[in-house]
Amino acid sequence: QRQMCIRDSFQFSVSIATLFYLILGLIFLRKVLKLYGIKEINISLVFILFVFGTNILYYLVVEPAMSHIYSFSVISVFIFYIKKLSDDFNLRNLAIGTALFALILLFRPSNGIVIFLLLFLAGSWTKFWHLIKRYFSNFKYPAVSTLIFSAIIFLQPLIWYFQTGQFYVYAYEGGSFDFSNPHMISILTSYKKGLFIYAPLTFISLFGFVPLFRENRFEAVSLFLFLALITFILSSWWSWYYGVSYGMRAFVEFMPIFIILLAYLLNGIRSRILKYIVILLGVACIMLNLTQMYQYKRYIMHRLDMDKEKYWEVFFKTSKKYL
Repeated sequence: QRQMCIRDSFQFSVSIATLFYLILGLIFLRKVLKLYGIKEINISLVFILFVFGTNILYYLVVEPAMSHIYSFSVISVFIFYIKKLSDDFNLRNLAIGTALFALILLFRPSNGIVIFLLLFLAGSWTKFWHLIKRYFSNFKYPAVSTLIFSAIIFLQPLIWYFQTGQFYVYAYEGGSFDFSNPHMISILTSYKKGLFIYAPLTFISLFGFVPLFRENRFEAVSLFLFLALITFILSSWWSWYYGVSYGMRAFVEFMPIFIILLAYLLNGIRSRILKYIVILLGVACIMLNLTQMYQYKRYIMHRLDMDKEKYWEVFFKTSKKYL
């Protein structure tokens, strides 16, 4: 009984930690959206829609021990500090940004592609090159960032060495990226695990490129290319559907990008009717997500081998005969 109590306490603490990190990520995402002039009401709406309308909720309450919510949080904080760095280059912002990037790599090395968000966050070629020039203008900037990055990133090899006697251990034996054979269409639209199928709110958010393009073409193009790069890299993994999982879990940490886009969409809509339509579609996405989470937990939805026929056969079905 004591062991069960300890186990339950540990699991509860993991759930609390995951909730804490999600809230932390949303706090810093709010700061980012405020920097882009997004209205408070639109920020609140977008947060509600994405937390309850995508698989963020699943990895918050069902599988909180997975790394995705933690990565979501750290990437959100990273976006804020890199945006601040591009607007106000100083040693403090650089040090924090470097430390966060090192943590991102420790959580999931493939998430290191967030470094390419520098273009979008800079806002223009001029500001981007100014940022690069400022970084190399004084020896202390690369020296401090290299020192911080090395100190944090070396933690993992150190742990490996104490555990195995080796400084490097490859945890994905037999797994690798095949960049010559990406599954970009499948990772987005497949009934197996496609992002737009199991989190259609992400597809709706892409319409945010319209107001973003009108406001800043450089930001729109650079962000579109970043999403294309993410999709290419993630879909090049040998198991592009990422095994037994609810929805396309590899995109959870990159949900801040889709959140920014949906916030731009809501902020840029001038027609009240059109805005209500987008919100209603978002509510429909919440209902779909909650239903699919239930189906997944009750094995109504197959955890690995879904296809078009199976998907529509159980679409919004929750009765006992489908269990």
